Amino acid sequence: LPLTAANLCNRAVDPAITQRDIASTVCDPGYLSARTPRPSWTAAARRRLASARLPGESAENYALDQLVPISLGGAASDARNLWLQSWTGPWNASRKDALETVLHRMVCNGELTLDSARHAIASDWIETYRRVVTPQNLARHQLPQRWALKNGDQIGPSIQTGNDQGPVILQTNIERGGGAYEVPAIPVE
Repeated sequence: LPLTAANLCNRAVDPAITQRDIASTVCDPGYLSARTPRPSWTAAARRRLASARLPGESAENYALDQLVPISLGGAASDARNLWLQSWTGPWNASRKDALETVLHRMVCNGELTLDSARHAIASDWIETYRRVVTPQNLARHQLPQRWALKNGDQIGPSIQTGNDQGPVILQTNIERGGGAYEVPAIPVE
């Protein structure tokens, strides 16, 4: 199958998480911390991805991100869900984190279905940001107004992260337990 937003979203989420069980999964306050990979694993994976996909760039300039966030049931370590996102520029990792927070609150408050939120962020997170991170939604969910776009903001298209093929493939399998995570080599095309 070609990598499209529709099939990415279907394959890059934890299939065990459905709309029926959001109260005991993604909307449970302890869910995100229990599913988030350890910082040491994330740092190692980020360095390897940057080395393979962005030679000459510092890995510290990028976040290892899940296209469909863990807070919406995105697969934490699924290769189809991982990508590097810049900390700089107008459409940066912090801005996407803000969108993830708003979507999570909307899902948990019953304003948006889990599948709708997943599809929107996987299809075009920037356009979703423009539509969802409004002063009204931020106020309703008691989130910072600084996240809203201001009239006259000239924010162009998304930054490039080395290729336009979507998330970078990182073959890995994270198991919770006592040992350190092994981050395998990243296949370079």
